[in-house]
Amino acid sequence: RRTGLGSGMPTSAAAASLPLRAELRRLIAAGDCPAAEALLERERPGLLQSSPTALVHLRCLHLTRLVGSGTVLEAVKYAQEQVYPALYGGEGGAAVWALDAKREWGGEVGHKRARAS
Repeated sequence: RRTGLGSGMPTSAAAASLPLRAELRRLIAAGDCPAAEALLERERPGLLQSSPTALVHLRCLHLTRLVGSGTVLEAVKYAQEQVYPALYGGEGGAAVWALDAKREWGGEVGHKRARAS
């Protein structure tokens, strides 16, 4: 998303979001995706629910870091309790529709939903 001149977003609003964006980058780079998710919920309530794909990306990134660190049981529990619901129901269930549409219909919004089996 472009900010600043010619973007439709006032430069002051873009500048005001820089500290939040910098902190999010720092948390994600440090591998603390749950803290990044909590920060977004605190500073921009409802943003992740309105952009479920972002929620899924954050949770999948954390899942891959858990697996990579060798904490397999913790990773399985996290996948069951956080990633799966974000993909197939609850707070981010629409993300799976968006991902399927992008992959199978060239970005058009479709009505096909991935099977949960």
